Amino acid sequence: MKLVRKLASRRQRDKLGLFVCEGEDLVEAGRAAGLEPVDVLVAGETVSPELLAGVSALPHPARQIAVFRQEDLPRFDPQAAPEVGLALWRVGDPGNLGTIVRAVPRESAEASNLFAARFLNYEFVKTDS
Repeated sequence: MKLVRKLASRRQRDKLGLFVCEGEDLVEAGRAAGLEPVDVLVAGETVSPELLAGVSALPHPARQIAVFRQEDLPRFDPQAAPEVGLALWRVGDPGNLGTIVRAVPRESAEASNLFAARFLNYEFVKTDS
């Protein structure tokens, strides 16, 4: 719990080389991608739901929160990159993201997926084109 609270600070995330994923889907996606969690908190099993809700940044607290190492994330390989890509940072309105994704022609976005997660203060939305 202390570690998750500490990682709410970008400075601490950078210093410790860790990040937090909230929600069962994101924790499972991290594991499926080969990431090994440093710590996993599960409501009702490893921690009370009330305590987990206290550290959650989501409007509706997640039932699972996991901490992963930044160094375990896959590295960008320019040779494997699609011709067309889309990178978004701090999109404030989810409606704007939907408009952007729909505006990308399907044929040019065949290899690009927009992966989404919520890492404490930052939101990304997962969609497949």
